Parts: sequence; structure tokens; C-alpha cells
Amino acid sequence: FGGTLFEAAKALENAGVSAVGVNCCSGPDKLLPLIKKLGESVNIPVIAKPNAGMPVIDRHGMAHYDMDAETFAKGMAVLYRDGASLLGGCCGTDPDFIRTMKKQF
Repeated sequence: FGGTLFEAAKALENAGVSAVGVNCCSGPDKLLPLIKKLGESVNIPVIAKPNAGMPVIDRHGMAHYDMDAETFAKGMAVLYRDGASLLGGCCGTDPDFIRTMKKQF
């Protein structure tokens, strides 16, 4: 309906959803302003499920991500500190990323 992410999140909260968030758009380092403002916009849990950085497409058309598990985990700790309470990983992450992230808490 032409609204912003934050207006949509508030409308979803008013409609009764349990949580709102972002998924698969970039690495945790690029999500900080969005997560912070999203957390200020709603009174429900905020989800952060970023990629392992930005993809680089190789000559075979395969995506490779520029963030290792440790860098991802440190970025996720910042997102948690600034408002995200449900954390995960999307493209380029694997169980090692989640284990490494868990050690931050």
C-alpha cells in the first residue's frame, strides 16, 4: 500500500502478529539502522535473519558470501544489543554460523 517497512510493521503488530523482522537482504552489518528503527517502531519481538554478507557471483553463476562465521556472529551480537531478539541466518550461513553466533550470548 505504499507504506514504509516501519508502517507495515506497526500495521502487522496491530493486526496481531507475534513478531516482525527482516530476512535475506544483506549481512548483519548493513541491517543495524533498520533493526534499530524497527525495534523503536513496534512492541513485539524483532527478527533478524541476514545473509553471510553480500553475494559475489563467480564465473559459474554460483553465489559466494563475503562474511565468515566469526564476523557474522559479532554483527549479530550488535543487532541483538540494538533490538533484535529472534536471530538466525539466511543465504551463505550454515550450522557453524549459528553455533558461532550462539557463543556471543
